[in-house]
Amino acid sequence: MGRIKKIQKAIDFIEYISKPMKKEDMFIYYKINGIILEKTELYSDFIYGLYDLISSTYMGDDITDIHEQTNHFNWCWDKTIGNFKKEGIKFVKDEELYDYFKVMFQESFYKEENKSSDSLSNLKKYWLSIFNYDNIKTNSELESLIDVYKLFEKSMST
Repeated sequence: MGRIKKIQKAIDFIEYISKPMKKEDMFIYYKINGIILEKTELYSDFIYGLYDLISSTYMGDDITDIHEQTNHFNWCWDKTIGNFKKEGIKFVKDEELYDYFKVMFQESFYKEENKSSDSLSNLKKYWLSIFNYDNIKTNSELESLIDVYKLFEKSMST
């Protein structure tokens, strides 16, 4: 009996990360969680701007240690917030959102040996796809959208 349960859990997990949701169900989750089209576009623009700055201004591993990587990320983060502020959109430096992206970039960019534009581009495409309101998502992708969207919501200055 235990073996069958393990197999079913594995099947459920595979479906969770790979099976597309029905569009109607996705929009119900949006409504329940207060996901708004215009804000997904705004947060997508923030992510795009942050990725663009990080990838275009990083000096390279040969001259950048972990302390300088942190400084680089902080500069890119603050610059991205500043760029939005110029447009009248104010983000506060919310620790949860900041920490989320800092850890993500540490693991997926700064620690990676291969910093080709393709590897960073794929990560950026993933996030832009998740924040694309109309893209059909898996349950896993929808959960990621909801979690990060809520972090963005907490970072908006009122």
